[in-house]
Amino acid sequence: KVKFWGKSIEFRPQGTCTLTFPEWENETYTWHNVNCIVHNIIVGTLWMEQQGTMEIINHKTGSKCVLNFKPGGWFSSGSNDLHTVEGFLTDQHKKKVKFIYGRWTEFLCSVDIESLEEHLNFKVTEKSDAVPKHAPFELCDIANSKVLWHVDPRPEDSGQYYNFSQFTMGLNEFHKEDEHKHLCKTDSRHRPDIRALENGDLDKAVQEKERLENKQREYRKPYKNCKKESEWWTPKWFMPGKNEHTKEEDWLFCDNYWEKSPAKTTDLDIF
Repeated sequence: KVKFWGKSIEFRPQGTCTLTFPEWENETYTWHNVNCIVHNIIVGTLWMEQQGTMEIINHKTGSKCVLNFKPGGWFSSGSNDLHTVEGFLTDQHKKKVKFIYGRWTEFLCSVDIESLEEHLNFKVTEKSDAVPKHAPFELCDIANSKVLWHVDPRPEDSGQYYNFSQFTMGLNEFHKEDEHKHLCKTDSRHRPDIRALENGDLDKAVQEKERLENKQREYRKPYKNCKKESEWWTPKWFMPGKNEHTKEEDWLFCDNYWEKSPAKTTDLDIF
């Protein structure tokens, strides 16, 4: 859902994200994404922040991580709390075992509760949802902290490529000559226009893009009078149902994504 506030736009993601690890005996995590706010959409320098509470649940162990994405304020992108993330990891008995802290744009660390209490001179209890007001923590500010993640520096030529990170720049690359053989045939990296663009052949990329778009238009012609998308389009990889962990209405994976035969794969499948 989108909210317009005059000088800013707020995006409110709906629904539950579910992540399952088959190799870990189907260990499953669920969470709701927090709100994203983009400021100064009309006048001034654009800046964005994430706000809200994210609850990540491990349904196999019963452990839970509750993270608070602190608001930076409405008038300045220089607020101390801007991009700050803090929260606790609890076990199946609701006992706090780790404190998580950082900034989602820079780093994320974890530390044991005893070290946090010593650093802040504050006793953490089961009812403590937050710690006392303090200056934002820096990387490994608290003794015995462990770095969970930190952002990589941007490439020197990032400014020439829309300020992309190294990861973003490499999203459409085949890092090994035979890597494409292990990808699903519907992977977007197989798109002929993408391959031409990656190889620097701009003319061919434009031609392929136009060919594929015309093919899409031809496919939709018989359904041009359909008012509802569900009358002419059905998801291939997901089906509506109930999430077995949250018991909420959800889109469930059909498990047949990798079964697509190369002979039956078309340009439209890749989109």
